[in-house]
Amino acid sequence: MHLIETPVTAWIPVRTALWRDRIEASEIALADLSEALPSLVPVAQPGLRDVDAAIAEPPAKVRKRLLSNILVDARLVKFLRIKAQHTLDRDVFDEQNPGREFNDDIFSSVAAMHLGEAMETLLMFSELSHPGRISTTQGVVLTSQGGNTSVQAKSCFSQLWHPEKNDPTWPAISTLPLQNVLSWVNGTSFFTNALAVSRIERSLAAFTQMVHLGPYKEGETLFRAMQSLEAFYCDGTGDLRKQLADKAALWVGLWKEPKNIVGHLYDMRSKFVHGGAKLQYWSDHADPWEEDEKHMRSFGHAVTLAARLAVATLQRCVIDEVHHIEWSYAVKTS
Repeated sequence: MHLIETPVTAWIPVRTALWRDRIEASEIALADLSEALPSLVPVAQPGLRDVDAAIAEPPAKVRKRLLSNILVDARLVKFLRIKAQHTLDRDVFDEQNPGREFNDDIFSSVAAMHLGEAMETLLMFSELSHPGRISTTQGVVLTSQGGNTSVQAKSCFSQLWHPEKNDPTWPAISTLPLQNVLSWVNGTSFFTNALAVSRIERSLAAFTQMVHLGPYKEGETLFRAMQSLEAFYCDGTGDLRKQLADKAALWVGLWKEPKNIVGHLYDMRSKFVHGGAKLQYWSDHADPWEEDEKHMRSFGHAVTLAARLAVATLQRCVIDEVHHIEWSYAVKTS
C-alpha cells in the first residue's frame, strides 16, 4: 500500500446578514456549520480526515482572488477556512486507471477536488438544516503542491427564513442540526448511487437540484420543487392535484387560507411546464415586473410556497427519521 498524504485548505466567503434582526440567526447557522464540518467532511468524502474549520482571515493573495468574485462590500462577508488531510492510495488509484501514467501534480489536484466537492455537498444540505440562512460566493481550495479548484457559490432561499409581505408562512419550517440532516441523508442512497429510486430519495434528489439552481431561476426552481413534492406525495394514478393537497395536509398540517393553495400551486406548475403561463425571455432587455407586476408577484409567491413545502416535507423526514413512506386511502363504515 502506497499512501499519498496531501494537506489541503478551502476558503469560502460567507455572506453576512444585512439587517440587525437577522444577524443572530445568521451567526447561529454559520456556527453550526463550522462546528459540524470536522465530523461531516469525512462523511461527504472519506479520503479526508483531521478536519479543522474556523472563521479566519485569508492570506492577501487568496483574499484578493476571493473578493474578485464578490459583487458586495468585502465587509459583508466572513471567510470560512477549512483545513484537512487528504489520503490517497496510489496502488488503488493506478488499478482504477490502468495503462496511464501520472505525475505527482495530479494527486494534489485530486485532494483539492475532493475537499471542494465535500464542501459543496455540505453547503447544499445547510439549506435543509438552516433554510435561507447560509449564502456563499465562490470559494477556492488550495494545496501547497499547486492543487487548485473552486467551490461553487451557494445561494439561499432567504424568504423561507424571513418572509416578506404576503409571502407564505405555511407550512412551518424549523432549524435542524446539520449533523442530524447528514445522519438522515446517510440512510438514503445519496452517497452511494447516481440515481434515486425510492419515493423519498426521488424527492431528495429533486430538492438537491432545486438548491443548486438557487432562488433566482424562478421557473426552474418551481419545476424542481414541484418535482420533489410530486415524488413524495403523488402516485401515477388519480387526481394528482388532490393527492398533493390531501397528503400535504396530513404530513405538514393544514393551511389557514380558505382556498386550496396547494391545488393552486399545482395549477401554476402545470401552466409553466406546459407553456400556458407567461414566460420570460432569456434576454434581460426589459423588466417583467414593470410589464405585469400582478403575474410576477403571483408567480414568485408560488415559487416560494413550493420551495417552502419541499423543505418542510423533508425536514419532517429528518426529524422523524423516516426513509420510506407509503400512502393509502381507507374507508371505514358502520
